[in-house]
Amino acid sequence: MWWEIKLNSKRLKKMIEEEFDMLSKGYFLHDLRALTLGRAYMYLGEYEEGRKYILKCIEKRRELVEEVKVKYGYESDSVAINIARIAKHMRWIGELEQMKEEFAEASRIFGRVYEKKREEGSVLALRPWGHSDFYVLWATAEYYTGNLQKAVEIKRLMEGRRGVIPGGFAECILKKDPEGIKKIMSNIIGVIKEEKMPPDEDELVDDPWHWYEEGKKILGLPSIFDVYDKSGPLFECSSEK
Repeated sequence: MWWEIKLNSKRLKKMIEEEFDMLSKGYFLHDLRALTLGRAYMYLGEYEEGRKYILKCIEKRRELVEEVKVKYGYESDSVAINIARIAKHMRWIGELEQMKEEFAEASRIFGRVYEKKREEGSVLALRPWGHSDFYVLWATAEYYTGNLQKAVEIKRLMEGRRGVIPGGFAECILKKDPEGIKKIMSNIIGVIKEEKMPPDEDELVDDPWHWYEEGKKILGLPSIFDVYDKSGPLFECSSEK
């Protein structure tokens, strides 16, 4: 089937073993380590164990928000980026109302920061493609709060750079274009397979595994998001073609 990526359970178990080995050697359980464990367990079908570690990931990221808030101020790009990442993790465990609240707050801060930087003539506003984490996560926040046209506008600011997947999804949803969603999905799948990306590949701003699952959810294909989110698809899509 065109949409299916077959995960290697041995590889997932090895990822888990490696993380626990690092912890046994005294390494700190930071948010990315917790995310690795959380997603690996979920893809092994151990959903509650996965949820436990994604909650730990959120906890660690909240600590980071407090740190950057002290350093840069609350209405800063660093705070907005980290709040948006927290909200993304909530998508995986079905905390949808809280996810929307977090994304709404991130969206508000992104907008304030952008306007300020634009008035100042800052490179963040003048050269969006050099600050992909800011713009991709801003588009993500707008996508999940239902501001689809805004997500599309942010994607256009990036001048077609790879990674603004939420803007692409938003555009297809507005046009009622499931074939467009499938095309984006095919590109995501190609990148994952070609680059052999593990499911915890969140360090890349585009986080292809997240959007792979989101795309399947939109099209009514089996998605790991179905475990905690029982809402129906936006489009009905054949699983065969």
